[in-house]
Amino acid sequence: MLTMGINGQSQSPELDVSPVPRGGLTSWQVNRAVAYMRDHLDQVISLRDLAEVVRLSRFHFCSAFRLATGSTPRETLTRLRIDEARRLLASSNQSISEIAFAVGFQTPSAFAARFRRTVGMTPRTYRRSLQPFPPFGAANDAPSSVGQQWTR
Repeated sequence: MLTMGINGQSQSPELDVSPVPRGGLTSWQVNRAVAYMRDHLDQVISLRDLAEVVRLSRFHFCSAFRLATGSTPRETLTRLRIDEARRLLASSNQSISEIAFAVGFQTPSAFAARFRRTVGMTPRTYRRSLQPFPPFGAANDAPSSVGQQWTR
């Protein structure tokens, strides 16, 4: 039901007139697509899968996603995968191969190559860079396990 406002214009409380980017996705569509990516990082995610989540054709989805976010769905998915890999490298004892598969890469070498391009170092170097250094001189202060004695 339409009602007339004070200035003579029609008003409708049910009508949502929030602006939508021309040709882009709405915020709920972007959020839903990104949430789907996060929830399925370890799986193969196709443009069709993402388009179905937001109820668009895959052709329209790809261009609309880029208009709305400034990056392609593949770039966003790769960034999410690398971000999760960085978190796992810092907080778990999983092998690099296990992490590669856990974040959706088909091979550890593909993971290492993409990680290096994105982060600027290999996953192994990244993990080592996060480990604290032993106290100064600690390695030289204790006797080795091959029977070395303390000497003065």
